[in-house]
Amino acid sequence: MQSIYRPSCGHMQLLAVAALLCCLLSMAAAYTDPDQFTRLAAFRDAMQSRSGAWKEALQTWTCPTPPRNSDGTCDPCGRLSDGNWYHMHCRGNSRGWGESGDGTLNGLITNSHITSEKVDGPVPKEECVLSHLREFDYGGREGLGRLSGPLPRWLGECFPMLEEMDLSCNKVCAPQH
Repeated sequence: MQSIYRPSCGHMQLLAVAALLCCLLSMAAAYTDPDQFTRLAAFRDAMQSRSGAWKEALQTWTCPTPPRNSDGTCDPCGRLSDGNWYHMHCRGNSRGWGESGDGTLNGLITNSHITSEKVDGPVPKEECVLSHLREFDYGGREGLGRLSGPLPRWLGECFPMLEEMDLSCNKVCAPQH
């Protein structure tokens, strides 16, 4: 007669604790702060529904992220300053100008560099959720900038640490009074 293994209650609890630890270790290995990930994913989802140009520009914003740049399964920041999600960077503490950073892995998204991607419409207020931005760069080569409308007054409020802003080659005009 074959015996069938039936785990005891204690074994089941041990398995549950092991599964929980594996899950937590996977999250701990990600370099992106969980709150920043939630905010960035909300921005991505809002913008992908705006137009085909936005959807194309953000097509690399997917999971899993490349293991060569992270120990987590979905990590936009990664170990390197250029991160895993194209156009977004986590460059640590400021070194005096927007694109710079000291390389500290603090998990904060500091640079939005969506340039020459033909993204269209008004300057995206949806990006306000990323309040640690130092660089807000939507500049592009001539003919590729498609953002339009007045320069928003809310930019300074949304990004109090902003050091560099580039909207060159777009169709953005002076703020209206």
